[in-house]
Amino acid sequence: MSSQRQPGSAHPSRLHRFFQVVLGLVGLQLLGYLAVFSYRFAQIQLGPFAPLAAILTLALLLAIIGPLLLVRYHRVLWAGLARSPASPSSPYTRQWW
Repeated sequence: MSSQRQPGSAHPSRLHRFFQVVLGLVGLQLLGYLAVFSYRFAQIQLGPFAPLAAILTLALLLAIIGPLLLVRYHRVLWAGLARSPASPSSPYTRQWW
């Protein structure tokens, strides 16, 4: 048995993981810059209505992305609810019937 990582292994190496984290941080910085630039552009174009446009844009994004995230992570959410103190199988939940 060898303790070295095989080429088809599911676990990424530390260097690979480091590059993923760095690229993720750079991507977040670019998204932040894009958000600030977009808001400044909205202020120029819309004047006092720019905050309303920003709120409506965020609400639209949440309405689109929220259900997608719920569908993608529904198993994780259900598992967390099952382990919560308010779940019916929890010993901390009172039985009212």
